[in-house]
Amino acid sequence: MASRPEIEGDPVAIYTATRRIADLAFQFYDSTDTSEDKYWLTDQREQSVNPRFSQTTGGLFLFVYFGAPGNLWTPWGEWNCWGGSGGNGGGELCSNSLKSFLAAIDCVELHIPEKQTREECFGPVYAIRKIGDIELPKPELRPRLSYLEYADAKHQWEELTTQYKEEQ
Repeated sequence: MASRPEIEGDPVAIYTATRRIADLAFQFYDSTDTSEDKYWLTDQREQSVNPRFSQTTGGLFLFVYFGAPGNLWTPWGEWNCWGGSGGNGGGELCSNSLKSFLAAIDCVELHIPEKQTREECFGPVYAIRKIGDIELPKPELRPRLSYLEYADAKHQWEELTTQYKEEQ
């Protein structure tokens, strides 16, 4: 029987950091002002993770989608906490909001630069090392063959969500 994959670092601290980052984005992207001259995010923080994609061994990555926060890559999978974004389609307003958001996180490092193909733009992807008083382990993508089992990842996420909400 294969051993159960471990999460590097404290799962509670990593989950708490994940929630703080998701919440922080809304200080820079107003979810209630959906006018075309603003850049906004859809609030999907009540959604669960998708363990089929982007599991890390510990720590967090921020995937940027067309110049705005796209999703977070966590030890439990990809969390689309912001859903789709909209507004002016990028440009200076979006760039300034992203720079301010990244600066507020405390410590981020470029992990994968933006890649433009004929079909799409991928990234950039940032490694998140610290938010507030929480220092995170250096994130690494988990090899797909060593992913947490889908049901186990979902269960862990739901337990951490319940614990987090009870402490708020």
